[in-house]
Amino acid sequence: MTVSTQVSRNEYTGNGATTQYDFTFRILDKSHLLVQTLDTSESIVTLTLGTDYTVTGVNRYNGGKVVLTSALPAGYKISIERSTPVTQEASIRNQGGFFPEIHEDAFDKLTMLVQQAYGWWSGLSLRKPSWLANYYDALNNRIRNLRDPSQDQDAATKKYTDTLNAAAIGHSDDLFKRTMRVPESAISILPAKDFRKNKIVAMDNNGDPLMVLPESGSAADVLIELAKPTGGQLVKVQNATVTELTEASILMFMTRADINTLLNTTGAEVAVDYALQAIINAGYKSVRFPHTVKGIYTLNGSVILPGGFTIYGECSKPYTITDDSSFVGKGTVIRKASGADYIFGPGSVFRIYGCILDGRDQQRPLINQTNQVRGGILFNCGIYRFLYGIGSYSYTSIQVGKSSICANQDGVYNLIDSRVIDCTINTQTRHGVNLQAGANNNLFSNVRNEWNEGIGYNISGSIGNIINGELVDRNGSTNFAITNGGGAVIGDLLSQRPGRNSSAGSSYNTHFYIEGSGSYIMLSNVKTRVGVDDDGGGNITPERVITTGGSSSNMSIQADNCDLTGYTISSLREITVSGTKLFGNNIGVNNIQTVGLYRFIAGRNVSGGTYQGSVLSSSVGATLTLTFDNLSMADPTTQQAGRPKRRTLLIESITNSGITSTYDISILIRRVVSNAAYDVMTGKEYSYPTNVIGRTGATGIGVSITINSDASVITVVLTNIDGAGRFIDAELISR
Repeated sequence: MTVSTQVSRNEYTGNGATTQYDFTFRILDKSHLLVQTLDTSESIVTLTLGTDYTVTGVNRYNGGKVVLTSALPAGYKISIERSTPVTQEASIRNQGGFFPEIHEDAFDKLTMLVQQAYGWWSGLSLRKPSWLANYYDALNNRIRNLRDPSQDQDAATKKYTDTLNAAAIGHSDDLFKRTMRVPESAISILPAKDFRKNKIVAMDNNGDPLMVLPESGSAADVLIELAKPTGGQLVKVQNATVTELTEASILMFMTRADINTLLNTTGAEVAVDYALQAIINAGYKSVRFPHTVKGIYTLNGSVILPGGFTIYGECSKPYTITDDSSFVGKGTVIRKASGADYIFGPGSVFRIYGCILDGRDQQRPLINQTNQVRGGILFNCGIYRFLYGIGSYSYTSIQVGKSSICANQDGVYNLIDSRVIDCTINTQTRHGVNLQAGANNNLFSNVRNEWNEGIGYNISGSIGNIINGELVDRNGSTNFAITNGGGAVIGDLLSQRPGRNSSAGSSYNTHFYIEGSGSYIMLSNVKTRVGVDDDGGGNITPERVITTGGSSSNMSIQADNCDLTGYTISSLREITVSGTKLFGNNIGVNNIQTVGLYRFIAGRNVSGGTYQGSVLSSSVGATLTLTFDNLSMADPTTQQAGRPKRRTLLIESITNSGITSTYDISILIRRVVSNAAYDVMTGKEYSYPTNVIGRTGATGIGVSITINSDASVITVVLTNIDGAGRFIDAELISR
């Protein structure tokens, strides 16, 4: 046998009666047929051998028949296709017999497989008609189950094009319904804009449009005049024109396209620099940024706000933010444009009410430091995502009220002569308030300063600051840091839970930290508390209430009528002993007074200076000089002392080996006219062992006393007689 025809498929259309259909090609087995039907809805069904049909004429050169068990319905199509399995069953062995039929059948099967593969490629595959062609030919067939296009050059589905077409037709029909139509097939177009301005449409003798001037005083004339930019000047309310009474809106000078985007597209950023500049150029002194918008106003720093110019808006200030979505639906939001350094230009005078100002990326301050003008106002505003929320690279003078300062690097930076009142300063990535040297004389009243990652109030070299009222809470470091000669007066507030991120033992694990020569802090009516995070997590902090450090004792700490119990370890930690401490009427710390005529130290009333923990070295003959001033003598130039002044010099010591001793000497200070003198009474010694301290001849410390001519300074010199090192406390006690 041979395979002499290339036909490997037959196709027929049913008539509702025929059950037998010829196939005109050879098959090797009855299972080597693929029989499929196509119904009128184009559904393809593969028939099953033995169930749906039988086969005759296997291995015949001219083919055979497919006999259906039931007639093919009229209009249905049937396809009979050779489907030879891709196998090789012929076994041809070396030195075996030669059987031509076996070889020929094997070759015939290979030919059938080639025809089968060729049939798929030539009839069922989408292919190019030639190698020269740059397209695929579907041979007038449809392509089914195609995805909707996503790229510009993708093939489009019927559904996709039908949808677009329906939308286009609907839009066209909608526009058509809104247009004025004429019965004629064509009409002349309207003239150009310059010929239409301030005119009305009329029709000429041919029915074509014609632009004419309205009759003077007619309704059309009046309406045209009112529609002009100057129309508001023609209408009065009592003695004022509408123009004079109307507040300018940023929308007045924006393009229609920008207005539509701003009003209708949620979160869309719309540049309004050109409109703001146009309003300023037109001479307006204020502008309103409407809050009933879905988009975001953006400015790129090109517009300079002149003195006296005011921006109004209305906003809802979020307490915390995550990203751009936090500002959606919050009213008037003015954002720094992408790629810009500032929102407003150099030398701008800030007078802004009710607006959210968004710095976008924390890279630049809100205020352009170039030609910075003092005296701005921010009221009921939200200040977010700036390098410095309030402030700039140079010093800033401004008034801020009822505003939220949130998610900046520093909330407030280097203000001078400024007032921040009724504000919230929270969740900065660095400090809540950061005032460096020269940023002086600021008032913070009723301000909530909390949950910043760094220090609540970082006052470094800045003086003259008043912090009064409200709450300072749960900052990452200390709530207050006074350093480098800075100072603040703090009263009527609650300080709680600072040091959220501070390690155990850190000097900043405290409510108040102070260091540096000249640094000062004055507390009045301050309540301190410990605690953990709001959700119960985190460490309980702080360890201390007041901590001193640095290398200088020239610090001043005053606390009156305060609750200083907000600690887990102790109220006072003096890494460096402060020279000036005034503690009175407080809870949590004993009264201490280290300055003034009468001082109170370690439960004693003393006069003049004190020496706590002074060291007398261990070498024989070493000396320790102690100077006590302010002895409260009468002025010798005007008044002679009526009787001597009595003081007691109290010396307490402990040696390196633990020997303790006290020694007190009564001193009578007398003066005739301007020359002061003194008498030393018998000293009293309490020590172990005895006789280790004495003015002369003792084996411990020798004491030498001198007084200046006006009796304002007494000097005591301690001499180490026995060579033992000692820690000395010494003070003058009034009698």
